[in-house]
Amino acid sequence: MTENAEAERHLTQSMSAALSVALNIAVQMQYLRADKARRAQHESEQRRREVEQQLAAERETAAVSWRRVDDREWVATRPAEVAEAWASARAWESVDPRAAEARAKFDTLLGALYGETHPAVDVARETEDYTALAALLQRAVEITPEQAANPRVYEVVPEHERHAWLERQVWGPEADPDTRVAASAQLADLERGLPVAVLREMDTQTRQAWIELGELDPEERRAWRHAWLQRQVWGPDTAEHRRSESAAALAELESGGPERLEPEAWHAWVAEVRQRNQDRTATPPDTSPPVTTEQTAQRQRDTTVTSPETTPTPAPRGRTAERGENEHERLARTAATVRQVWPQEVAEQVVTREAFGAFAHRLHQLEQRGYAMRDLLGMIPTDHLVGTDRYGQPVRDPAAFAEWHVKQLATSLPEKAAAEAGIEQLERYVAAHTRQQTDGRDRDEGHADIAHARAEHDQAHAEREAADRDRDRASEPDVPAHQRGPLEAAADGHEQRASEHDGAAAGHEAVAEDASSRGAYADGAEPARLAGQSHPRTLNESLKASQRAQSQRQGRTPAHLRRYRLATPERTR
Repeated sequence: MTENAEAERHLTQSMSAALSVALNIAVQMQYLRADKARRAQHESEQRRREVEQQLAAERETAAVSWRRVDDREWVATRPAEVAEAWASARAWESVDPRAAEARAKFDTLLGALYGETHPAVDVARETEDYTALAALLQRAVEITPEQAANPRVYEVVPEHERHAWLERQVWGPEADPDTRVAASAQLADLERGLPVAVLREMDTQTRQAWIELGELDPEERRAWRHAWLQRQVWGPDTAEHRRSESAAALAELESGGPERLEPEAWHAWVAEVRQRNQDRTATPPDTSPPVTTEQTAQRQRDTTVTSPETTPTPAPRGRTAERGENEHERLARTAATVRQVWPQEVAEQVVTREAFGAFAHRLHQLEQRGYAMRDLLGMIPTDHLVGTDRYGQPVRDPAAFAEWHVKQLATSLPEKAAAEAGIEQLERYVAAHTRQQTDGRDRDEGHADIAHARAEHDQAHAEREAADRDRDRASEPDVPAHQRGPLEAAADGHEQRASEHDGAAAGHEAVAEDASSRGAYADGAEPARLAGQSHPRTLNESLKASQRAQSQRQGRTPAHLRRYRLATPERTR
């Protein structure tokens, strides 16, 4: 019994120890679970507060764009931000009154511009396509409400995206019947070929042409394209490959095939609209009388070039004549020049692309700056326009790549044009200076003739005076020298000496003037430099100079002798 009691006591102690250990483990586990729950709750509360703060920040950020709903400029220039604000207002309208108010303003503005029902607006609202809604709202703000409400004016979305979206609406398994019918009509209109472009990237006349083409009835567009294809087939200026393509398109159109609009037809339509606008705003014809040939010659004489400052600058080489060339003619001329200058395969790849219009426009701008189109085309490397560029990348659009090359040339060519203008101005200056020197030599030769005439006139005058003195001596009585008085003898001696002195002085003066005039004018001196060298400019001045010389010679005789000679009886007789 004693052994059994001892065993029972040991068993009881072992069980008590095991139960105590198990209890301690259970208590520790409970503490751990409670601590873990407290930590999880704390993390959850912290995460919730972070999410609330983030949502509040996003809401306040979105509220900044909600307050800009009434800003028309923001709506017209930031369609991506408008779409984001519209979508955020739709998401927050149930918890934020500001979002509900912003969405109501968006809907009100769209309804005021497009009306209660509009196919594009209805489809975009049903699919919650806020990007399309923002694009529609942007176009409606840019153009008039009447044009925006016209369902035949297409939405401002890329053509491939719009086509794919409409196909999903028509053939998608989740499309309802009403949406399928509306999308089918729009898809049919899109496949007719009306170009879809972003209105804000067009100028005024191109936008007007785009809108007018959209407002035409399908039959009117078909008739216009039929007439255009006939002109392409039978026109005298159409290339052979273009004639065959137009003939195939015309046969397809007449057989009832699907309607489409080629890029060339679109450019022709824009050119036609521009021409109509020019005809409306054309100035009346000039009714003034025509200018005669004499009047034209007189005007040319009045505007004779005298210096580089007054020389009118001629038209730069290579500029196209201002004859009212429309866009269609400019495109045709550019295409013909490209086919003549560039290789055939490269030219066809460039001319047949839609970006060819932009390429031709760039070339025309440089033509207006004074550069010939052939020279510009020769500056563009044609080796990498088709296939791969010099970096090995594939060229997707050769016309756009060529347009980029022309755009790069535009930054360096103005310096070359300025240099050519400077060279032309220098050439005109040299020509004008040469004409001035030639005219000066002609005038110098005339002055030399006048100097010789003056010398001859002085010599003839001296001969006449000598003849008069001889005649006076012959008429006077021959008084012997021993019978003459002292006054007469002195007068005769003085007169003889004065005559000899005058003759010698006149001869030396004539020889000196002749030598100086010949030497000066032979060296090319200008008349202005010879103005102070006693060279007369006119015959009248030469005669006056001769009279002054004669008066000076007469003044050399003493006054009392002149009075005495005039008072003698022989002079009186």
